[in-house]
Amino acid sequence: MPVLNGRILADFIEIESPETEVILMTGWADSRIDVDTISTRVVGVLSKPPRLADISALMAVVARNIAPVLPNDS
Repeated sequence: MPVLNGRILADFIEIESPETEVILMTGWADSRIDVDTISTRVVGVLSKPPRLADISALMAVVARNIAPVLPNDS
């Protein structure tokens, strides 16, 4: 996104729609995103390209409202 990044968008969503859960996706495989420093609505982070198992795990998080899921390093 050329004008804003995922963190800014997640913060905006938290303000405008506090019940909406957010999943971030990043192509920066070497960087770790600290979900605790981002919007409280972020339930997980996917690495590009996302793996089906990681997407399924995050959908379970959203469905059950459980702890955040970080990218799988395997």
